Amino acid sequence: MLLGIHKLERGRHYGVANICRCRPPDNRKPREEEIAACLPKLVQAILDIHPKVLLLVGGVPTNAFLRPGPLNEIIAEHGETGYIDPTTCRQEILPLVDQGIRAIPCPHSSGLAWFRKSPSGLPWNVIGVQQIQIAVDWL
Repeated sequence: MLLGIHKLERGRHYGVANICRCRPPDNRKPREEEIAACLPKLVQAILDIHPKVLLLVGGVPTNAFLRPGPLNEIIAEHGETGYIDPTTCRQEILPLVDQGIRAIPCPHSSGLAWFRKSPSGLPWNVIGVQQIQIAVDWL
């Protein structure tokens, strides 16, 4: 819905992918070894498509692509620039750095839907709208 406001259509203007192609049991977050096993295939798929921007929705992809840490801190540091820092990112992500693909961290959609607040007190849905706008601006 937030992307639709910007007249972006799934399959035409954007695609959706998960860090792990198969959902972990009981819908839990993927473990580090599962991420490590799946990330090279995801990076190759991204390289094949060569998008301008990745919208990293939630803590799992944000931590995998940018660096581990609390989502609100990562958004504060990376939200407006979108640059993947080669000194803090995972080795598997480095080919994306070479291609100049930007990565914009965004709160998970569940936090947006339930109007939860970030640790800073700002509602996640407000932060999400801001991050999506940054991603759209880079397009």
